[in-house]
Amino acid sequence: MATDGNEQQPNDHFVFGYGSLISASSRARTAPPNDRFPHLPVRAHTLRRMWSIRSRSRGCTALGCVQVDGCCDGAWNEECPNVANGVVFYLGGEVEMRAYGEREGSEYIRTLLPPSHLQSTSPSLLPSYLTHHSSRIWVYVHPDISRAQLPTVQFPIAQTYLDVVLAGCLEIGEGFAEEFVRSTWFHTSAQVSPAIRTRHCQPTCSTVCDGFTRTPSQPPGNCCFLSSMSSVPTPPSKPTTTATTDTNTQTCMCIPWVDDRQSPRYIRWEPDAPVGDVDKLLRAVLGEHRVTLRLRAE
Repeated sequence: MATDGNEQQPNDHFVFGYGSLISASSRARTAPPNDRFPHLPVRAHTLRRMWSIRSRSRGCTALGCVQVDGCCDGAWNEECPNVANGVVFYLGGEVEMRAYGEREGSEYIRTLLPPSHLQSTSPSLLPSYLTHHSSRIWVYVHPDISRAQLPTVQFPIAQTYLDVVLAGCLEIGEGFAEEFVRSTWFHTSAQVSPAIRTRHCQPTCSTVCDGFTRTPSQPPGNCCFLSSMSSVPTPPSKPTTTATTDTNTQTCMCIPWVDDRQSPRYIRWEPDAPVGDVDKLLRAVLGEHRVTLRLRAE
């Protein structure tokens, strides 16, 4: 007797991708696409996405997520930092599982994400194949929040990595891409330890960014005053903790972001990436000055 090609099998494995895995072409470079179940744009509650995974082999800082307590049931907004948009895609078998494990490396651990934490970005409900008792939805997250690291001059945000992520977002829709940018930049600047209380661009931060050049006579675009009070995201079911420092002075931190399209740092970047659309989106969401003042590697 013939069976439905989409009939649920024991332990169907899916992955929630919130960074470069949003891009179908990027996923295809890791394992052949499996279209048994279509990929689905979703929001995942109880996840906080940040620029916080240091890739020493690529010389840049990639996206990471930390699991935290949820704080709302609706769409992402600036009062609800514990939501990340992304895609859920069907993984296939053990071969694909190993391939993605090798791609993510030791910087991440794979953990289960309950279907109840997912919300479709469309008005429709989640499809039954995701909520089925045999489904396993995996997500690659920080192994330890204390290992989260902000971008540095040696490990900046790489534009080529961002191009891959936003190309995938734009394939889904401009609104989806805007949500990615707003949520991720907000998390990195306002939620990573130490929590930023006051943000203000300062020319003095240019001294931090040795080895790069900026547009002459203009201040850096990603410079912040940090409060002496610091905090870390709280894992689920654990009491909130707040760490304090011994100083009452504010510290200036530069968050480097490098335009590396002429010398790509990210191995999955493609020359035909929609760089014009990406820059247009970034200018609209972050402001012209932040895009213009991206660091340029010498």
